[in-house]
Amino acid sequence: MSDKTMVLNSLPAKTWHWLKMNEIKVPIEESLYTQWESAAPVVIGAGENEELTKMIHLTVEEGVSEADVFRLEAAKGATLSVTFVISSAAEAKATAMIRTDIRAQEDATVHIYLVQLAGDQVRVISQITGEAAARAKVVLTDLQLGGELSVDGAQIDLQGKESDFTADYAYLGQQERVLDINYVVNHYGKKTTSRMKANGVLRDSAKKILRDTIDFKNGCIGAKASEVETVLLLGEKAINQSIPLILCQEEDVEGDHGATISRVDDRTLFYLMSRGISRNEAENIIARSMIDAVAEEIPQEKVRDLIRAYVKVAMPVEREKVELICDECDTKCLPD
Repeated sequence: MSDKTMVLNSLPAKTWHWLKMNEIKVPIEESLYTQWESAAPVVIGAGENEELTKMIHLTVEEGVSEADVFRLEAAKGATLSVTFVISSAAEAKATAMIRTDIRAQEDATVHIYLVQLAGDQVRVISQITGEAAARAKVVLTDLQLGGELSVDGAQIDLQGKESDFTADYAYLGQQERVLDINYVVNHYGKKTTSRMKANGVLRDSAKKILRDTIDFKNGCIGAKASEVETVLLLGEKAINQSIPLILCQEEDVEGDHGATISRVDDRTLFYLMSRGISRNEAENIIARSMIDAVAEEIPQEKVRDLIRAYVKVAMPVEREKVELICDECDTKCLPD
């Protein structure tokens, strides 16, 4: 069966092609590509001023690749919250694709929770597009924790005045996992706002590229945006690539970005290891805290339980409950 090469997560403004950071090319079975392109979307809609919450669990089966397409529609003043969970059996080998289109009308809020817990032989492709009208909000809470290959992308167009986009995401790269993440926010409307924050852990021989693009279009007077990433490196062979990008066609705007890339500091390691915790477990505790900070935003307790169970296997700690409290003064002693 022939394959189709998909070009995904393209940068809006290309960098030097020899760095191979402009996009990712993924070979996909032609039948799966056709399904991805032509499938009628499953529509999830919230009516005017309605509040609606949904959860969709996509389970990847051995040897069964599939593409799922969704359309989320929030009418004026509505609040729509949808949780997508992608998981598989540990030994499953397949490709899972999910495409989601968002339409948020005036004063509406759409919140997507995307939780990816696939096995080590599963390729996962997730692509989100969306438009926000005046004063509408699009919120994305995204955890990319599994998969052999994770291609995660979103493009949000802030069309209406004072529309807003917020993204809070966490990723875990270990073994030989490849993560390719691409977020693009197009500011069209006046006084639009966006915030993107990422927490990531890389270890072993994992490779990750993160593209964060803020694009201030002509006419978006008074727009404000920020992007920030924190990366914890726990492996000498792990590869981290980050491309924070700000494009600007308008003068009266504010945009900033920042990144912190570091290893566990010696003071924290010494403190934890002095409590009888091994170095590996100490690193796992700190790494878990970065994932947990985002996982706690998930509204469904059973989904949070799934994340906790997955993380316990991925980053084991012999003593699951570790009190980081000073015996003498009964206060937190970890450095800021």
